[in-house]
Amino acid sequence: MLTKLKLFKNCRQALFAFMPVLLTMSYAVDAALLEEVVVTAQKREQNLQDVGVSVTAFTGGQIRELGYTNTIDIAAQTPGLGIIQFHPTLTTVNIRGISQNDFADHLEPPIAMYVDETYVSAMGAGHAQLYDLERVEVLRGPQGTLFGRNATGGLMHYISAAPTEENEGFLEFTYGSYDQKKFQGAISGSLTENLLGRLSFAGNFHDGVAENRIGPDLRETEHYALRGQLEYRASEDVTLKLKVHHAEDDSLGNAYTHTPIVADADGLGINLPPGSTDFFGYVEPDNDPFTGSYDFTGYFKRAITGITGKLEWDLGGMTLTSITDYLNMNKNYGEDTEGSPNPVFVFVTDQDFEQFSQEIRLSGEAGDNLRWTGGLYYLDIEHAGNLDYFLDLPFAPPNAFNDPANFISGPTSNTVNSDSWAIFGHMEYDFNDQWSMIAALRYTEDDRKLDFVSADVLGGNFTGLPFTLTIPFALATDPDFLVPGATTPSADLFNQSFNNVSAKFQIDWRPSDDTLLFASFNRGHKAGNARLPAGGNPTAPLSTFPHDEEVLHSWELGIKTTFWDGKAQLNATGFYYDYKDYQGFIVVPGVIPAALSIVNLDAEAVGGEIELILQPTERLGFRFGASFEDSEVKDVELPSGRLVDNDLPYAPSFTLSGLARYEWPAFNGTMAMQADFNYSDDYCFSVLCAPLDKEDDYIIGNFRMSYTTSDERWSVAAFVNNVSDTHYRLYTLDISGLGIANDAYANPRWAGGTISYNWK
Repeated sequence: MLTKLKLFKNCRQALFAFMPVLLTMSYAVDAALLEEVVVTAQKREQNLQDVGVSVTAFTGGQIRELGYTNTIDIAAQTPGLGIIQFHPTLTTVNIRGISQNDFADHLEPPIAMYVDETYVSAMGAGHAQLYDLERVEVLRGPQGTLFGRNATGGLMHYISAAPTEENEGFLEFTYGSYDQKKFQGAISGSLTENLLGRLSFAGNFHDGVAENRIGPDLRETEHYALRGQLEYRASEDVTLKLKVHHAEDDSLGNAYTHTPIVADADGLGINLPPGSTDFFGYVEPDNDPFTGSYDFTGYFKRAITGITGKLEWDLGGMTLTSITDYLNMNKNYGEDTEGSPNPVFVFVTDQDFEQFSQEIRLSGEAGDNLRWTGGLYYLDIEHAGNLDYFLDLPFAPPNAFNDPANFISGPTSNTVNSDSWAIFGHMEYDFNDQWSMIAALRYTEDDRKLDFVSADVLGGNFTGLPFTLTIPFALATDPDFLVPGATTPSADLFNQSFNNVSAKFQIDWRPSDDTLLFASFNRGHKAGNARLPAGGNPTAPLSTFPHDEEVLHSWELGIKTTFWDGKAQLNATGFYYDYKDYQGFIVVPGVIPAALSIVNLDAEAVGGEIELILQPTERLGFRFGASFEDSEVKDVELPSGRLVDNDLPYAPSFTLSGLARYEWPAFNGTMAMQADFNYSDDYCFSVLCAPLDKEDDYIIGNFRMSYTTSDERWSVAAFVNNVSDTHYRLYTLDISGLGIANDAYANPRWAGGTISYNWK
């Protein structure tokens, strides 16, 4: 009861905080909020309100008008969606509590990312293309039948702005906090009678958000990207499209807040009071999460290159579509893991990633009542990576590790090969003007092979330290630090095939032109894989690192309706999830540096989302969103061996968002004022839900003001994000074996201005 009272109190405070703004507004939002949005959630163009899927979409125009500059902005106004990206090397997308919060590069997430109908399997590769967009679509619930990859919990689809017949373009520049200089632009038009082209570019540069007392500041950004597109209209029936893109990053590494912790009776981390000494004698002098002393600055270097070809051929009565895609990413990353001036723990990783996919589909209509799509899909992923950690224990007794420096090096190298093919079919049938049915199936087969190379195994307990140290796996290949008798064996760790079926069945009812009600069943799945060793596993040999596939059965009821003479739009969905063999990321912190694995657990969840858009007058517009969820992961085994039931990670029981915008004529143009907020109830960062994993509820508010000339060519805007400078975490990792937690905070208050120019 106290939790509910606290929740309503916070929501009331949020609404009261924005009430003065709401009461004084009066604005035209047809282009910014209540715009007709065309989506391709069912592989054909449809009005958002005619699609019986829980989907939130923003057009490119809305993104620019509302000042959304990244996926975090979009997630804040999308119920049920959470995006964690405190550093480009780690991106986690969460929909309705479904996510993969493991940081391993080779693992595919259960929330699929698509860019221009092509799947991006590497979590750190897709977000580099998010500029000059035509549309963003967020689909909640399993999406395995029509889209190329099995998406257990949903997907995000980014559609690039396409080449145009008329010459047009834009330039946009932003200057903000931390000396941020951000820009994007595009130029588009006809190159010949039958050939269109578009060139887009973007860059983002700012100083480090984390102040380093003893060296360069960390969490800086240095990123640029380029995309070129050609569209060749060979005839009235045949269109060929080619897209080439490249992006690069070169910046200093991430910075975790130094947080000393100890383990409780269950072996889970508990934060020590501010000013406490860590295991190695260091005391953080202040409580500022954006200030630290980092002896190793780290680095982040990434290069992404891709090419996509698309053929659309009208065969008369049906359309053939072929999409071929190649993607390559090279990444090098290093960090000061414990976040102190002592040379205790350094983690580095390299990734060489290649992906090739091919989709061929046919779609058509039979009479006035039947629409169908069928096709084949192939995906090949090649991942080669190196993972290393360096552990220096200066307070260990002499020769504790057969080395006077007490230094442990843990290099591993691995290759992961994944091949997948699928056959799918989708059918929509109208019984009459009111009732229709959707039925779909996809059969998928995945073959995975993992090779792993590391040093031999050393086990033992070492006392005489400020703590008891257990090292089941001390991995070393450097001759200077080899334990006598250690070797470097190669193991074919994992070679397995998975096959499964995705399914969808849905009934739509349209009692009027303005209302759609739908009921659906979806079955989604995600193939198994293997969690690469990164430290010790306290109880199991290497052969148990693999995990099995997961299956999600989803039942949904939804409504989409427009009312109040077109001034209001309400979309709502309720769902029940039956989750079999959920792939839960487990961190056992009582070993050095930690035992990391993925285990299969059963779970269930019930919840829903509500989205309401209002335009009470020509000048006043509101957007509200809320999500509700009650989840349970069953029989989670804690390090102590005790079994508990916990919530899904990153699954707050309640979220609330709101946006208000006002527009009025001024200075021979248009002024606009906008305020928005996002509230999240408390949640846990991991399925173990250690005491340090629990993030308290928080509310974030943003403000923006803009001016656009009457010809809509010039626009200037000023903004403040996170107005109250609220400090909240995006990520944490329990490493109580070393007495630390990897706490990463969202950006502090960020202010700036933007100027843009458009021409046609």
